[in-house]
Amino acid sequence: MDPFSTENIQDFKSLIARDIESGEVSKLLEYLTQVIEEMLRREPELLLSSLYRMDVSENAVHEVLEGKRGQVEKSLAELIIERQRVSLKTRKMFPQPKIEDPEASF
Repeated sequence: MDPFSTENIQDFKSLIARDIESGEVSKLLEYLTQVIEEMLRREPELLLSSLYRMDVSENAVHEVLEGKRGQVEKSLAELIIERQRVSLKTRKMFPQPKIEDPEASF
């Protein structure tokens, strides 16, 4: 099972959103840092691909990986959380109506 499949990323985004909205970001940051540390050791390409799919800024990721920021794993986790924070804010500002029947729009 790919922990960073499209479906799992959506589930992960939902969990991040819940933690951000509840203010429980410290535990999330710790958990993400551990996951990223493991991925950097085992599957760095998958990590980079996942960051891209989560729409984390490529420039910010490169800065972190080039050592222009502190601890790599924690910095990447902070980037993910910040990206999700922005995404949540945008979704609240511009809500999209739910489509009742996907075929009806064609």
